[in-house]
Amino acid sequence: MDIPVTILGGYLGAGKTTLINHVLSHALDVRVAVLVNDFGAVNIDASLISSRAEDTITLSNGCVCCTIQDDLGAAIDAQLRRDKPPQHILIEASGVAEPARMLRYVESWPGLSRHAVVCVVDVETIRERATDKFVGGVVRRQIGSADLLILNKTDLVDAEARSSVVDWLSGLASGAGIVESTWGRIDPALVLQGAHQAAASRYGELAHARPGTFFNATVPMEEALDLDELETVLGDLPASVHRVKGFVTDIATGRTMLVQCVAARRSIEPCPHAADAAPQALMAIGTDRKDLEALRLQLAALGAGNEAALNDPIRSGTRSARRAAVADGGAR
Repeated sequence: MDIPVTILGGYLGAGKTTLINHVLSHALDVRVAVLVNDFGAVNIDASLISSRAEDTITLSNGCVCCTIQDDLGAAIDAQLRRDKPPQHILIEASGVAEPARMLRYVESWPGLSRHAVVCVVDVETIRERATDKFVGGVVRRQIGSADLLILNKTDLVDAEARSSVVDWLSGLASGAGIVESTWGRIDPALVLQGAHQAAASRYGELAHARPGTFFNATVPMEEALDLDELETVLGDLPASVHRVKGFVTDIATGRTMLVQCVAARRSIEPCPHAADAAPQALMAIGTDRKDLEALRLQLAALGAGNEAALNDPIRSGTRSARRAAVADGGAR
């Protein structure tokens, strides 16, 4: 089966490398090869690195990060010759490159198939860049070629400004999905979605099946949680919320848990060892701002008062017994 390829574009300073760092740290179930121009700029979590060579970093989750240098073809061939070829290839285009041209090159390569063109845009500066007499044409073509636009750095502007930029982008790339982010923190499935993933992200399907605007909310979960209460919230998600993913701490056991919710499917499981140091937070993706805000408030409220519960032997003991029963296969 051909390996799907995603081209990641966007003007200088939009946040492409930050997004790549995030994807490499959270691609827990996909063996991905990331081909980048500036190898040294990729600041990968040291706990994930299993080996390092002159132009390649191999990660404990099966991912690799390599430099393109001056020859994209040689970099692709090197990945195809690996003992365990990647399940997905992500290529970072330079800030002044046109991803559509790179994609045509990739589409003609035996063993590869097009997945998507993803363009990262800086919400604060994109309009200025797009109208610049020197680089505006390149910027507009980057946007126009995208299947998915990641509107980055949304923490720097207010809601009205974000909405205005979304409307403007929709006119330049009428067929593209749009998702908002800060620090490139998006669900990796948005750029790594492929046929090899059994649990396909519903959001990834929608981004290509119907154009529209998507929003996300990241909720810090620094306090330990009652997982039963979390499951209750996740079991009652509105239809507009398509994806919830992240890490929380179980108040009964103190363990870090990986939370995943796609449409009606959800799971809360002990996280892989490589993710033990992951930030305690949940990220939700959806199409309705009000629903996301309501969910954010629900999730934020779950940790309230749990510090006292940890010190209550009766309540803590009850939760511990319930968790032990679940671990042994008992009914919830």
